[in-house]
Amino acid sequence: MSSDKLIVVLGATGKQGASVVDTFLATPGWKVRAITRNPDKPSGRALAERGVEVVKADTNDVASLTAAFTGAHAIFAVTDFWAPFFDPASQAKLAPGQTLNAYCMDVEVQQAKNIFHAVLPVLAGLERFVFSTLPGGRKWSGGKYQWIYHFDGKQAAVDYLKESLPELAAKTSYVNLGLYLTNELEVPVMMPQKVAEGVYAITRVGSADTKYPFVATSQDTGAFVKAAVELPPQSNLLAYSEMASWAEYVKTFEEVTGISLHYQSVTIEQIAAFLPQNNIGREAGEVNLFTEELGWHGGDPSMLFPEDLAKLGHPVKTTSLKEWMASQDWSNLKN
Repeated sequence: MSSDKLIVVLGATGKQGASVVDTFLATPGWKVRAITRNPDKPSGRALAERGVEVVKADTNDVASLTAAFTGAHAIFAVTDFWAPFFDPASQAKLAPGQTLNAYCMDVEVQQAKNIFHAVLPVLAGLERFVFSTLPGGRKWSGGKYQWIYHFDGKQAAVDYLKESLPELAAKTSYVNLGLYLTNELEVPVMMPQKVAEGVYAITRVGSADTKYPFVATSQDTGAFVKAAVELPPQSNLLAYSEMASWAEYVKTFEEVTGISLHYQSVTIEQIAAFLPQNNIGREAGEVNLFTEELGWHGGDPSMLFPEDLAKLGHPVKTTSLKEWMASQDWSNLKN
């Protein structure tokens, strides 16, 4: 009988979960169970072919989650604000006067509560529960920033966990993911835009000198989750590959690609008017203003940075901004 420990991974086919799967598959002494709503999809079959145990469960079905969590020594859990946000069917589910942003936050908080309560029956054998979260804009700004719903939902979930489920909270650690650089390639309005022949620009709210915790590749995420599993419970990690400003991003981009890139600063009002649908511009813009004023971590004094992890004996090797730039295909900008 195998003596390997078991980690159960929610969102195993997403950016975060897939990285956790990769990390623990490569870690001696661990085996991996992946949770998916449809194990027969190509992504589920691909995991099974790599030796991952793939089981069916749903965040809306507590009993199915509990069954999937049974026997776990560690669990990695992530909630999803954006799936209902981009689902046209969500519009019909809004309460009178409710914004889509608020609805998606409510859905995400309920997802988290379902996950938490599904863990309780297997808590005795669990060594570590790792929850992917973010610092709430309203909480850490004293109510100044009201539109960062995809941060606030995760903060509300953490607050509920700590206040209502102290036995689970005692075995929980937190991983706060930074800004994924892959957004620069996947979200059209975030991509470099041509402003003149051979000249491109990126447009953001706020100063070019504001520091952001960039996550260069999804592979880096798993390393932080592994550290969260190994560190004492109630550790609170800020997970990122490199802390850099947009000015540094631009400089590195030009050095690596030879393409001229500029930073264009806009106001929150401008981005809100440019991207008005479902207030997505305001939500994204407030993230930038929050970061500019308080840092991505919001000033949370419990947050552990990568340099803190190194001092604690858990250094995390990550991909640099320059390495990420060099690994991407920017040829479409050179045409």
